[in-house]
Amino acid sequence: MKRILFVDDEQHVLDGLKNILRRERKKWDMVFALGGKAALSELERGPFDVVVSDMRMPGMDGAALLGRVREAFPSTARIVLSGYAEQSAMLRALPVAQQFLSKPCEPEQLRTVIDRTCELNRYLHAESVRGVIGAIECLPSAPAVYWELARLVGSNDADVADVATVVETDPAMCAQLLKLVNSGYFGLPVATSSVRDAVAYLGFETVRTLVISAHIFSTVDGDQVAACSLSELQRHSMLTARLARAFAPGPDQATAFTAGVVHDIGELVLALALPAVSHEVARRHAVDSRPTYELELELVGASHAEVGAYLLGTWGLPFAVLEAAAYHHTPHRAEHPSPLLAVVHAAAVFARAIEDAPSLDDALETASPDAELLERTGLAPRLSHWRQAARAVVSGAAAA
Repeated sequence: MKRILFVDDEQHVLDGLKNILRRERKKWDMVFALGGKAALSELERGPFDVVVSDMRMPGMDGAALLGRVREAFPSTARIVLSGYAEQSAMLRALPVAQQFLSKPCEPEQLRTVIDRTCELNRYLHAESVRGVIGAIECLPSAPAVYWELARLVGSNDADVADVATVVETDPAMCAQLLKLVNSGYFGLPVATSSVRDAVAYLGFETVRTLVISAHIFSTVDGDQVAACSLSELQRHSMLTARLARAFAPGPDQATAFTAGVVHDIGELVLALALPAVSHEVARRHAVDSRPTYELELELVGASHAEVGAYLLGTWGLPFAVLEAAAYHHTPHRAEHPSPLLAVVHAAAVFARAIEDAPSLDDALETASPDAELLERTGLAPRLSHWRQAARAVVSGAAAA
């Protein structure tokens, strides 16, 4: 039985949650804590699978509480449930919350989100995944620049100059960022050597995502991951990210781009943790073209998708991004698939077809995302539009 901790500073809100979730008592062990201090006391008494916290609370607000939870109980999933409309407050929770829900929240939506959270948390913390992660002496960490950008954006006072100044504190990061910005991926009208111009053109959230990408691919020793071509993986990740952004509706484009950038990061983790296995996976894939994730499951008991999602969870990325990484090869395993998962899965399928097909026309004709997933998420009617969008993305990159 999954343990869920609900936190709010108003007793009547907790009573309301208790009432609307009565029928979940057979599958959830629910605890209702009045405020952040009471929540920490409950956590000390025993582990929880999920913490659902209000944002605005006196003394210790939701962001502070979830920050403590992330540090002390990293395997506990963290959800913010709040009716507090001030944007700056919600942005403070970005580094520590994996899922955001507005209050009042429809009971069915709350149930679905918690179910999905428990499902993925169970999946990511399977013994096979923990075994792979345990084989690495030190997991890669998100760069300090990323967290400083998160803090700056969360202050609600950031401007282009402030963000550029933070990025410029790391010269190597600047070089990688400008290399990406000036590549064909983004189609800048003219090349730029100015971080400030890059920030102004791309926007804060895209820059923050690219900082992660630059960090990932610039700090890994190529000799350590010979079985996993860094350049090919970076090209595939960036193409997937651009396609995902083109496929996603406007409000979700930044998250879709982030999910596309990091969806295959588990390949690097496996190459670092188990280089001999990674070489064997590459050898077998070259012989019979079996999907690499199937070979990884056969040889390791966990695929790069699950391992990557686990790492992203330790970095505090949004829960929807974790789900997209974990299931982008196997969306049928997601009991409650999100539209973001469908978008990233489709983007990865299109990206691979574009990379492998003899022509763009062949790629766009043969790319076939999971039809059942698109139906379940209501996105099946978008497939023809996505084919057109993919052509525009690739043509734009080629012209740049």
